[in-house]
Amino acid sequence: MERLMDMYLRDEALVFVSFNSNQQAYQAGKSTEMAFHQFILWVEKALDHQETALGVFLDKEGAFNNTCYDSICDALVRHCSEYTTVRLIRAL
Repeated sequence: MERLMDMYLRDEALVFVSFNSNQQAYQAGKSTEMAFHQFILWVEKALDHQETALGVFLDKEGAFNNTCYDSICDALVRHCSEYTTVRLIRAL
């Protein structure tokens, strides 16, 4: 089921979505490694300019398993997601 959801997101639901330039997931040619590299560049730039750099790392393992489906669906509706996507997630 997880693989089917991933395929649906990549091939249908997110095809015409405009992503924030910092978004890494569900975009060809981007990865967590690239996100980490970008973070390191920001830190190095801040240090070069004698600015303060702060990094926060979150372990997202189990994030969706521990999130209420109603909260997820409410957020999807607020972000104008397709009704089919909201229904699919609510059905899970």
